[in-house]
Amino acid sequence: MVEKLDLKQIKGLPRRARAQSIRGKIYVYYSYCYRISGKRKHERDYIGTVIDNEFRPNLYYLQNHPVYEKRPLDRWTDPEKRTAVESFQKEEEKLEKSRPDFDLDSKEDFSLCVGATALVTAILYKGFMVVDVSKVLKFNFKQIIGSLNLAIHAAITALPTYLAKSESDIEKFIANLMPSSQRASELLNDIGIMDLSKEISKLRIDRFGKKNQIYSLDGTCIPSYSKNISGVALGKQKDGTYGKQINISFLLNNELGEVLSYRQFAGNNSELTTLVDFQNIWTSCGFPAQQPILVMDRIYCAKEYMVTLSKDGYKFFIAAKVNLKFINEIIEDDNSSFYCASNYILGEQCYGVKAVKTISSKSGSISTYNYVFFDPNRQMDAIEDLKKDMGEFEKSWCLNEQKIMKENLANYYDEEELKKGNLVRKNKEIDYDCYCKGFFAFVSNINCGLKEALDLYRERNEVEVSFKVMFKYLLKTTRSHSTINFNGLLFITYIALYILMKLRKAMKNRVLRKKKSGVQSEDEYIEIGKLMSIGELLKRLQKIVLVKNGETYYLKNVTKDDRELVANLGFPGLFDSAEEVNKLLSARYLVDHVREATMFNP
Repeated sequence: MVEKLDLKQIKGLPRRARAQSIRGKIYVYYSYCYRISGKRKHERDYIGTVIDNEFRPNLYYLQNHPVYEKRPLDRWTDPEKRTAVESFQKEEEKLEKSRPDFDLDSKEDFSLCVGATALVTAILYKGFMVVDVSKVLKFNFKQIIGSLNLAIHAAITALPTYLAKSESDIEKFIANLMPSSQRASELLNDIGIMDLSKEISKLRIDRFGKKNQIYSLDGTCIPSYSKNISGVALGKQKDGTYGKQINISFLLNNELGEVLSYRQFAGNNSELTTLVDFQNIWTSCGFPAQQPILVMDRIYCAKEYMVTLSKDGYKFFIAAKVNLKFINEIIEDDNSSFYCASNYILGEQCYGVKAVKTISSKSGSISTYNYVFFDPNRQMDAIEDLKKDMGEFEKSWCLNEQKIMKENLANYYDEEELKKGNLVRKNKEIDYDCYCKGFFAFVSNINCGLKEALDLYRERNEVEVSFKVMFKYLLKTTRSHSTINFNGLLFITYIALYILMKLRKAMKNRVLRKKKSGVQSEDEYIEIGKLMSIGELLKRLQKIVLVKNGETYYLKNVTKDDRELVANLGFPGLFDSAEEVNKLLSARYLVDHVREATMFNP
């Protein structure tokens, strides 16, 4: 029995596709209706099914990526119709061959800003991101150029994706092939059907992995109330409250300053469960052989996972909660050591103790090095904040009883007395929690010094803050109409995040800052990032204009300081030649670069 379906309720359904239910199974297809010699004919191409109200492609769709308007010639069964379609396609091919560069503006004069786009495009080439994106997108160069341009647009402007096309009237992007809002949405659908995060993760880890490098693993959540994206679920947020969200985890290479791997998970999944999925990807690309050092937040501190990581060949350094049994044993057994001058860490204003502990799980047992620190100033600040919060609550508690739960103060008052209308503090709980506030700890299978342990985790904190701020800047909303579309959007965001992280790393380079008096007897070198922000840098470069007049190219508004600035960022000579800038932003250069890097003949 055939049933009619509401197509609007099917998530990720390709444009102009239809669906019907036959014997309880929902099939998705393209339907073609035409007339030959006065006879009406119908044909279908089945492209997948529907499971859990979401489109699931079949093998034909995955291999060919068909769209309704461009049906493969060999699928037309009527010879007359096939001949007509073939003739039409030949005309289209002639038109396409007239543009061998894909460069639509190559024959027209133009005057476009190139300072920011040229710099970030050079970053993509230098880090082989162009080649890896090409491999992920199966060398579909229109998809490649469209994806890179959308990512460049996201990196250099705060404008949303649907305004990217209008931005290409001001800025020159690669081949100036910036898709319109509708075409951009179709592009995200086309690429989003692939497992983009898995493929790009394998390529980037394989390309840049070296032995004993430090990697940071962390996650964040994106608020979303979309009903069309699978994975949106009620989950715990960073501030302790609950909301609908999608969770995303990242693997960062601290030395390179870039995100190598990302994965998307349901909003109700804890970050801890994502580690298994990451491990499967890492193992498949030989990551354990590089003996990476994984630095992680305390959410990943679970015995089962630490044992598995160690047995698989990973080195780890994980923050730990002080209420864990084996950490608490160190604090209790060696309590006096945390007040000894011999254990004071110079320059850190804290005491430290290192102890070896054996942890066991179902997978076995391993020996760990546990680094426990006590900071008296941190303890006093925590007590100060807690007592202020309790004092403010006690003054207003008659007006708002629910404030207890919001401020996490309920554990410090006797519940039975609260019901009677009395505020009675539980001093033992308060004293114990305040005592623990001054301690923090790390668990690792690496033997190092206490000062080295602090430096190792501090490096992770710096990277964590930077990438989270930038990710929030790039992806403010999950403005997508399907799961597949959001998958494509996340891939574009990943490329843009790569650009900003590499740019941030480059801005740590030092430059000579001249004295106002002009005296240079004492040269002063300072980081570029302390002289300007990334936004200020990009805004400064946007004044550089590339002009094409006939067959002549020239650059306007380029100063000596601009050339020195980009040279200090790692791109000397970027604005020395107008022809080279135009070449860098051409499709022909991209195709040749990818062909040379992969020995691929498109």
